[in-house]
Amino acid sequence: MPPKLAQGLTRLRNSARNSARTVAAMLLSVGSLALLSKFVPVDIELSILAVLLPLVVIRLPHDFRMSERAISFAVIALMSILAVELPALLSWNAVVGMGLLILAAAASKWLRGRGRAFAIAGVGAGLAVRLALITPQTHAGTNEPTRAVLTIAVVVLAYGWVGILDWLVPRMAVHRERGAHPKSALHAAELARRNEARRSATVQMSLAMACACLTGPVLFADHWTWSALSAFLVLNGTLVRAEVLNKGVHRLVGAAAGTVGASMVAGVFAANSPATLAALLAILTVSIGLRPVGYAWWVAGLTASLSLLYSYQGQDAAALLGTRLMALSTGAVLAIAVAWFVLPVRGKPQSAGMR
Repeated sequence: MPPKLAQGLTRLRNSARNSARTVAAMLLSVGSLALLSKFVPVDIELSILAVLLPLVVIRLPHDFRMSERAISFAVIALMSILAVELPALLSWNAVVGMGLLILAAAASKWLRGRGRAFAIAGVGAGLAVRLALITPQTHAGTNEPTRAVLTIAVVVLAYGWVGILDWLVPRMAVHRERGAHPKSALHAAELARRNEARRSATVQMSLAMACACLTGPVLFADHWTWSALSAFLVLNGTLVRAEVLNKGVHRLVGAAAGTVGASMVAGVFAANSPATLAALLAILTVSIGLRPVGYAWWVAGLTASLSLLYSYQGQDAAALLGTRLMALSTGAVLAIAVAWFVLPVRGKPQSAGMR
């Protein structure tokens, strides 16, 4: 067998195995929270957190020392509490909420690549941004002490299930692209160049999110969060402007396909129907499996899942089709424009950047 073909098959096999682990951790976390909801009230923010957290925790390095594991747990728990409170804060005071949203988005970008402890904080900040923009903005929810305790319980569930899966089936090593080197092997000039690129990327994230937060409410009213989420995801995990353009195009194609597909089948599922949640989880499971194949597949599945989530809450997905497509497109175009013209980082993509 040719070496390149063998390497590709090994990479595909490892990706499939890691994707299966991610799906298992997510389903176990959501299932555990569903059992917990039989005894205590669980609101929509906590349910979405139970879906998102395993996707984040399982991507953290599994060779952490105990001290690093404790730090990661504390940081993710604090950021999760912030995440479940941000939607209500946005409803109560949009200016303060948007300010924290932009700050969290910038922090998620700036902290990456500055050591593992800082990277954990960056991951947590990114989680807070995602959850705040996905969750509907309402004042309703469980009382604050119970809410905080339940949030920490969801974090415990995510860490616990990922840890159990690590113990049962050790993770497969992730293939490192040829030409990539550990940070310690980089020359000082290369490190300086990357640090400068990260500073530029942080400015770009701040500006794109600020533009999305300012223009979104004017253009899309209560659905401005779709535009801000699209801008954040396009810039998240990318540095070079070619990466941003590539990811932006994938997001436009995938989001459009996912939105149209979900709108076509949304009428089959009623609001507050368990079948809607089952379909949502099924689509999300398949999209996680397809993520190594192509980023657009992942985006399509995630967007379709979010459309079903809003259908579950009683919104008409078909009626919102045009608004959703326009908002997602606006956010992606904003991100690409800022990356291309504001402190652009030129060069060849160093990675897929598809996070």
